Amino acid sequence: MIKVTVKNLPESEVEIEGEIPTEEFGRFRAAAIAKINAEVTIDGFRQGHATEQALIAKVGEEKILLEMAESALQKAYPEIIEQEKLDTLGRPNITITKLAKDNPLGFKIKTAISPKIKLG
Repeated sequence: MIKVTVKNLPESEVEIEGEIPTEEFGRFRAAAIAKINAEVTIDGFRQGHATEQALIAKVGEEKILLEMAESALQKAYPEIIEQEKLDTLGRPNITITKLAKDNPLGFKIKTAISPKIKLG
C-alpha cells in the first residue's frame, strides 16, 4: 500500500508526496533488467542474454534503478489518483526524491486538477 499526502496548491493544482515500499519497488527489478538488457550490446553475450553483473558493469546500478522507478510510478500513479479521488488534467510533473537499492522509492507529483466550481 502506497502512503501519500496530498496538498492543494493555488491555480487548481495538487502536490502528491509519497513512498513506494521497498518490497513493492523491488518487484520491478527483473523487468527493468530485461528491458535494459534488450537495448544494450555487451561484448561476449548475445543481445538480451547478458548476466545481471555484466549489465550493471556496463550501464551502472543507477540506470536500472531509474528504469525501476519509471515502471513503478507508471503503475502507482493511476492507483493514487483513484485512491485519493482526484480529477486530474494533463501530464503530471514527477520528481524522484529518494532512489536507492533495497530502499523505498520517494516521489513528488505535481499535477493540475479540475477546478472546483461553486454555484451562487
